Amino acid sequence: MLTRLVPFFPFKFSNYLFGLMQISLRDFVIGVFFGIIPFTITNVYIGSLAADLATIGSRTASRSKMEWTIYGIGIIIAIVAVIYITHLARRALGQYISRKVLP
Repeated sequence: MLTRLVPFFPFKFSNYLFGLMQISLRDFVIGVFFGIIPFTITNVYIGSLAADLATIGSRTASRSKMEWTIYGIGIIIAIVAVIYITHLARRALGQYISRKVLP
């Protein structure tokens, strides 16, 4: 799951490595499910925000100041969450690797 939380870690490469290791299908599916959900939600949110920004001049009805405030707060929370989760995942993965490498 930790490899799924690190952004830009190639899924094809990790899938290949998981295929070589002795990981149960259940653990793999749980890790993929909980590891991909945070970034999927973040990407969907950023995509919807980008779509609204792209149509800013072409719509007749504009968004209220409250809606734009909520969008801004949401994007800040999403960015902070991604950075924090990435930090936690890298730290946990580093600790796991150091325990495996050093006896």
